[in-house]
Formats: sequence, C-alpha cells, structure tokens
Amino acid sequence: ILYGAPIFWGWGQIKSTEFPQDWHTAHSLLLEDTERYNVLVLPWHMYMGIPWLPNHSKNIASPVHAFFTQPLIAGDNLEIPDTPSQSSNPVSQYVEAVLDTNESLQHFGKALVPLNARYVLLTKTGDHSNFTFLYDVPDLDLIFEGPNIALFKNRWPTASAYLVEH
Repeated sequence: ILYGAPIFWGWGQIKSTEFPQDWHTAHSLLLEDTERYNVLVLPWHMYMGIPWLPNHSKNIASPVHAFFTQPLIAGDNLEIPDTPSQSSNPVSQYVEAVLDTNESLQHFGKALVPLNARYVLLTKTGDHSNFTFLYDVPDLDLIFEGPNIALFKNRWPTASAYLVEH
C-alpha cells in the first residue's frame, strides 16, 4: 500500500506548471528567424535541476524539447560517473569535444558552424555558471537574457549545406 501511494497522491513529486515568461520570449525570438537552423542548448546535460518547478524534486530530463519547436542540439549523455559518454550520436560527441577543448571556447561560434547552430540557448539551471564564458565569446552576440534563460546568436554564417566556389 505504501509503495503504491505515490502513484495516486504524488507526495509533491509531480505538479503542473507554466513555463517562465522569458522562455516564451526566447521562443518568439527564434520563431522570427524563418531560415533553417539548429539551436545548441547548454548546459550540456540530459538531466538537471530546474529551479522554477514547483515539484519537491527539481531534477528532471531537460524540458527544452517539449517547449521549443526549432531543431535542438541538447545533451543526451546519461553522465554515469567514472564512465565515458554513453551517447552514440556523432553530433553529441563533437559538442563534448568542443566543450572539453579550451582553445575552441574563444571561437565557440566558429566551432558550431558545422552543426548549423545559429543560436545558443543557455538555460539557467544546474551548473549554468560553468558556461559564463559565452558572455565573453567574441563571435556570439547576446540577443536576450531573462532570469531563467539567455539566447545568443552566432556571428558566423550557418547553413544546412555549403557550396565551394573555388
């Protein structure tokens, strides 16, 4: 009986909520760009604590895929301690390699060009303070910041495919 009780009453584990207004603003800004592009989502975690949730436990899978309609590149690694990445996605492996290389962080926007990542979305959850370097990257422009989210635009041209002229 005690084991099944949380299924019916939840005990503060599951409550419905609205997404914060700044998430709606960031989504509206992304919808204004009608070209085809990807959005890189940071922090690079599959599961994280979401501070604005009314739940007792704040740790959930990142809700970005349920909210944003644009193609997203988000963390898909389970992050089991003392094990290498479990992600078999080559895009995820590329992002992890870029984040692990300090030299690429100064030209982070350029490193995202092969991914067609025109925007970087920083959700202010978990260890988002580890990604404050985004504010200093010369090839990213901060176009919106709210209390729960920040949106950067890549200065480098991005496209789904490239054509060589010479």
